[in-house]
Amino acid sequence: MPGLIRDDADLKILILFALRKLGLGAELETIAELAMCAPGLKTVTYFDVASCVGSLVETGHLSLSGGEYSLTEKGIRNGEATEDDVPFSVRRHTERAALEARARAERRRLIKTSRTIRRNGGYAVELSMSDGKNETLFLRVAASSEERAEKMERAFSERAGRVFDAIISELS
Repeated sequence: MPGLIRDDADLKILILFALRKLGLGAELETIAELAMCAPGLKTVTYFDVASCVGSLVETGHLSLSGGEYSLTEKGIRNGEATEDDVPFSVRRHTERAALEARARAERRRLIKTSRTIRRNGGYAVELSMSDGKNETLFLRVAASSEERAEKMERAFSERAGRVFDAIISELS
């Protein structure tokens, strides 16, 4: 891996840095996205990241639970001690990407969707949004098919804020 990240050791340090800045557990895809986001890292591949993440689990720097990798105390300690080894431009891009990923994860945590089969056919789709303390919106709507229910859930997940604003606007 020539360039800003020269070898697996550099990539492992970058992964620890990215997860510290993210501040929460992450799936492998998110870790790879963060580790490959900076310009100049075109030689780093998903498979490089997956291999390094596996090694970091083996050495006790990361733990895996429910499909999410989290930093251990050892990972935090070693990441803090070595983060200056990551080039400044890479740190800056990675930190920005981690903050954006954290904001997306926090928004997803505030939005809930579910569907159940109705006795008379079709589906009941429940859509809710919270401000972190209280539920601010709860909708239960009918869908004629599972495909339609899935589409409603996906659309609400992507645009819950706009749905809320539209409803409040109509009611005001």
